[in-house]
This record gives sequence, structure tokens and C-alpha cells, in this order.
Amino acid sequence: MNGRYFAGKQITCEFVALTKWKSAICGEYMRSRFKV
Repeated sequence: MNGRYFAGKQITCEFVALTKWKSAICGEYMRSRFKV
């Protein structure tokens, strides 16, 4: 899956240890929202 394209953007996969699914989703939202 790494390196494939979706909606014109290249996908980069990264595996991380999660303790809560909700914080993972909210963290990704906040990261993408405040990107410079």
C-alpha cells in the first residue's frame, strides 16, 4: 500500500502503537488541520 496514490496524493503508511482509537483519529485530524 505504501507509495500508491489515492485522490491524487501518495499514500505513506506508518504503524504506531495505539491505546485509544478515538485519540488516533482526533490526532490525525488536528495534525492535518494545522499543517503549514
